[in-house]
Amino acid sequence: MSPFVIIAWASLVLASPGEEIDAEQELHRRVTASREWLVAVFPAEPGTRSLREQMWGRRRRGGKGPAVSRKYVGTGFVISTTGEIVTSNEVIPPGAKEVGVRFCDGRTMKASVIARYEGGNLALIAVEGESFKTAPLSSRDDVKIGELVFTLGNVLDSIGIDGRPAVSRGVIARTGRAEGEGSYRGWAYETDAAVNSGSYGGPLLDLSWEVIGIVDPGYSTRRWMGQVIPIQVFREVLVDLRKGWLPRHTLGLSAEAAPDGGIAVVEVEKGGPADKAGLRPGDRIIRVDREEIARPRDLDTIAARFPVGTPIILRVIRGKEETRLMVRIGRKES
Repeated sequence: MSPFVIIAWASLVLASPGEEIDAEQELHRRVTASREWLVAVFPAEPGTRSLREQMWGRRRRGGKGPAVSRKYVGTGFVISTTGEIVTSNEVIPPGAKEVGVRFCDGRTMKASVIARYEGGNLALIAVEGESFKTAPLSSRDDVKIGELVFTLGNVLDSIGIDGRPAVSRGVIARTGRAEGEGSYRGWAYETDAAVNSGSYGGPLLDLSWEVIGIVDPGYSTRRWMGQVIPIQVFREVLVDLRKGWLPRHTLGLSAEAAPDGGIAVVEVEKGGPADKAGLRPGDRIIRVDREEIARPRDLDTIAARFPVGTPIILRVIRGKEETRLMVRIGRKES
């Protein structure tokens, strides 16, 4: 049975039969259009055969030859007409300079690994060729709990088998710092839309069929929710990834150890993260999230744990009053 699952977003209780059919047809149209920019990602080998072809080739050799690991089979989507593709960092084998990609129309080619951002669990790869269709990336920053969303991906190598992605409907169940089982610890969405083997690196789409996130391997077994990295996290660091650089973080402030404990803010960069959060020279920072700090290095160490764009909470003494300020970790210009 084909893994190409079609689910209407219209309420089956409130909609008339005709409206249900229209909704299914519209979803089918959108999924069909997305096949122009969605790709399967898999380990490359000479000739860049698809995963299925690699597995059959190994069987014909009596099980001899390199094994094909499903761990490194995922999804990606094209973000530029020149062939740039975003996917999950965990889909790329360690040390790989190239991976294989397969488009839904059957085109299979090698993609160069341009950059890997482990802190954001993202990777930028690129293929060469003609002008490519691109995924519609959302600029929204108002994703809400309960919002209807869709996952689209290479589930169980569905794109490699018949060129058809699997699609699943769900809702945004939670927004906040990641609490899943994976390595990503930045801002994240959780969804009950299906996240299965092969869908990592694929898009999460809203009702406008725009990409609002990237499916992450950090599935939460405690809540049975899939984890998604907001597309804004990727946007923040794209300029660095395109140059093959590792994005560097900044809070836009300088500080020194304070006699009364914590660190005293000496200078605030105009327009920087600290400035936007309302920090001022003379403020004394005593805690970041739940961790006490005694020297500027402590603040930098904590901030370095999270990808660019992640909000952290500072406990600040201003005069005789204690307040809390949220600072979003910024990207340091390279």
